[in-house]
Amino acid sequence: MDKVIQFNEKFFLKGELQSYPLTGSEDKFTPKGKIRFWPGCTIICKISLNSKLHQAITVLQSQIMKIVPSDAYAFLPPSSFHMTLFDCCNVSTMNTSFWPKDISSTDDYGNVTNLLKKRLNGNNFSNIFNLKLTKLFGGFSLLLEGFTHEDERLLRETRDKLSNLLGIKFPTHDTYNFHISLGYLLRWLSENEIQIIIKESHRLFEEFNEKIPLIVMKSPELCTFENMHAFISLNKISSSN
Repeated sequence: MDKVIQFNEKFFLKGELQSYPLTGSEDKFTPKGKIRFWPGCTIICKISLNSKLHQAITVLQSQIMKIVPSDAYAFLPPSSFHMTLFDCCNVSTMNTSFWPKDISSTDDYGNVTNLLKKRLNGNNFSNIFNLKLTKLFGGFSLLLEGFTHEDERLLRETRDKLSNLLGIKFPTHDTYNFHISLGYLLRWLSENEIQIIIKESHRLFEEFNEKIPLIVMKSPELCTFENMHAFISLNKISSSN
C-alpha cells in the first residue's frame, strides 16, 4: 500500500480512486474469497504467535469481522500476520521493469530468492524496528510508521539499501506505507458501508493504541510464498541491533 491510497480511503473503498484499476484483493483471492496461487518472494518481519502484539491483532481482527459485510472481505489466518519491509518480486512483476535487475524472469521463486540472498550476504541490517499504529484502514489494514522520526529514518534507509543491493525499485518506493494486512477487499463498498466501517475502525484504532502504543518488529526475513496464507523463511537478513 502507498500513501496515495491511505489519503484517499473513501475513494479507494468505493472503487473510485483514479489510476488504481485493480480490485482490492489484487487477484490474490477470487471474488468469493477463495485463496489463489499467487507466488513470489519478499522481506518481512513476522509477528510471533506468542506475543502480546499478535494476541492484540487477533482480537482486533475478530472485532472487525463482526462489523464489515462478510461478502466484501477475505480475512487472513492469524498465523500469517507480518509487516512487509520490502517487496521483492511476485507473479505480477514478472516480465516488467520491476523484476530484480540482471535476474531472468522465472516462476522458480525459490531460485530467485537464493540469488537475492547472495546479494545480501555480508551486509548488516537492523534487527529491531520501532513503530506505531497511525490508522486502521478500510477494516483490513493496520497502517504503521516509525515510532519517532529517527525510527522512520531507519526504516526508509533500510528500504533504500535493500533496493540498491537487490536491484529492485517500484514506483511507490518512496511513498510506501508500512502496514500489517488483516485481510483483503473483495468488492467495492457502498457509501453506507464505508461510513460504518470508518467510524468503527477509528474506535478500534483508539482502543488498540491504548493497549499497544509501541509496536516492535524484529528479525526481518527473506521469504518465499505461494499465496497470502503462509510465508516460508529462507534467511534472516539482520545481523546487528
